[in-house]
Amino acid sequence: MQVNVTYEKIDDCTITIKRMVEIIQKHYNDLQDFKDLSLRDFFFYVCGLEYRKDPKGMEQIARPKFTLLKDWPCRDCDDKTILMGSFCKLKKIPFSIYTCSYKANKRMSHVFGRAKVQNEKIEGKVRYTGLIWLDATYPDCLFNELRRPEKITALKQQTDFF
Repeated sequence: MQVNVTYEKIDDCTITIKRMVEIIQKHYNDLQDFKDLSLRDFFFYVCGLEYRKDPKGMEQIARPKFTLLKDWPCRDCDDKTILMGSFCKLKKIPFSIYTCSYKANKRMSHVFGRAKVQNEKIEGKVRYTGLIWLDATYPDCLFNELRRPEKITALKQQTDFF
């Protein structure tokens, strides 16, 4: 598969967030094969994708169809957030991007999403309505829960719901 790569020096997480939103807005249809899944089922599918961090000193983000490739080399929190945001866009579920820090200096180092859900159905029953946390970075992440909330030193909503 031919992949066009664009390189850009980014020193600010807000630029990364902006690029993530652009990818979600442009490429959410990459997830058409998943359109019949519930938000919860897609969340756990994304959690199950192997986490692969970016090369040291480099930030890589990719459109959904590449992140889903079995041998794609990088699949970290921003890539999985793009997957969740793209799925929400596909399903017309409002989505927002958040960052947090687990560091004493409060430098933002982790990204994930939040959705505004209206009557999310699971097994034919309405189970979720309202704001849902979507951090699908690791296999042990839970639906509608922040990972290690007791260790978060800073939390910031980076985008409006879109």
